Amino acid sequence: ELAMPFVNEELEVNTIEDAINGAQDIIAEMISDNAEHREKIRNINLKEGIINSKAADEDEKTVYEMYYDFNEAVNKIANHRILAINRGEKEKKLKVKLISPDEKIINYLKDKIIYNPKAVTTDILTESIDDSYKRLISPSIEREVRNILTERAEEEAIKVFGKNTKPLLLTSPVKNVRVLAIDPSFRTGCKITVLDETGKLLDYTTIYPNEPQNKVEESKKIMKEFINKYNIDIIPIGNGTASRETELIVAEMLNEVEKEV
Repeated sequence: ELAMPFVNEELEVNTIEDAINGAQDIIAEMISDNAEHREKIRNINLKEGIINSKAADEDEKTVYEMYYDFNEAVNKIANHRILAINRGEKEKKLKVKLISPDEKIINYLKDKIIYNPKAVTTDILTESIDDSYKRLISPSIEREVRNILTERAEEEAIKVFGKNTKPLLLTSPVKNVRVLAIDPSFRTGCKITVLDETGKLLDYTTIYPNEPQNKVEESKKIMKEFINKYNIDIIPIGNGTASRETELIVAEMLNEVEKEV
């Protein structure tokens, strides 16, 4: 009965059901556009969300196999893992999603929106909340959270590379060359970055040639691919943890490539 006045054939609202559906769409949009709700849901995901990655093809052997069935809390995942997962997704080797505490979020929205659970409009509001969250809010918040993680990871990578390449910058300048810079490490892997002749970032990834992973051949393969793809001229290695071990592996790899680096 409450919806009857909104039936209007000229507006293509031909039935009560059409009127209710139209109202629910409007309510869903209003819920999604509420800045307070979005901030709360974003923060819930940043604290309790989980990054999940799976293989695009479980039978395919790739350098991303450690992420074929991977789950880690948003507030704990390491920056280098974010970058590796993003790269795997970009190369269509991984499928990535954010697992949210949906029930907690839905209950939060209900508490904020439904003032009288016994009202005749409660079912309509409940359906509107579910629709707003699943269709509008959740996909948008997932993009926001992943963007936050990516920006954080890239900023940290730039800081680390800046710190480790500073000694190189204090030496005599090398001009008109393409660089594959390596930040060595053991457990968290060696971060590698490709720069063109002007210092523009072309590519980056993480390899694990040292303890405990010892993925020497896989790491050498990735470096060879970068050398050939980007026509690398020099490979500076940061002076820090695992630098000597990484240098030996790089030297071994260079003996296996035709291009002089």
